[in-house]
Amino acid sequence: MAARSPEYRAVFDREGVAGAGDVALVGDEDAVATQLGRLRDAGVTEFFFSPQGSLAEQRRTITVLAEFT
Repeated sequence: MAARSPEYRAVFDREGVAGAGDVALVGDEDAVATQLGRLRDAGVTEFFFSPQGSLAEQRRTITVLAEFT
């Protein structure tokens, strides 16, 4: 749905991606931590996150993210 929104579409086009799935961080704790490390190493200082899944999965995600603050 985001790819159809003109505001998001403009950002995706600038980044050269098809949609949100191309910029999402997904996986288990180790995979997400690795992806976050790559963003940090590239100079990213801010990002938006929206944990998905069950409440337990969301808590796991928040725990991993909290380690990078």
